[in-house]
Amino acid sequence: LAASATAGIETRYAGLASGLFNTARQLGGAIGLAALVTVAATATRHSQLATPAAATVHGYRVALLICAAVSLAAVLIALLLPKGKTS
Repeated sequence: LAASATAGIETRYAGLASGLFNTARQLGGAIGLAALVTVAATATRHSQLATPAAATVHGYRVALLICAAVSLAAVLIALLLPKGKTS
């Protein structure tokens, strides 16, 4: 993935492109984790289940289902992207 992020970049800008890619990856992971924790906590808090453990499991289940849906959407979008030229 990192190779594709820096493909076509001039050699003198390769370090800059790599740093930008890694920063975006780290930032995306942090924001994604924060969003999933918020979803899990909200689903746990609003759960009508009898025990706190069951409510927590429900919250994690909702968050992971959303994560799976976002991942599936990303795969479908990636399949729709135009193919690059092969040389």
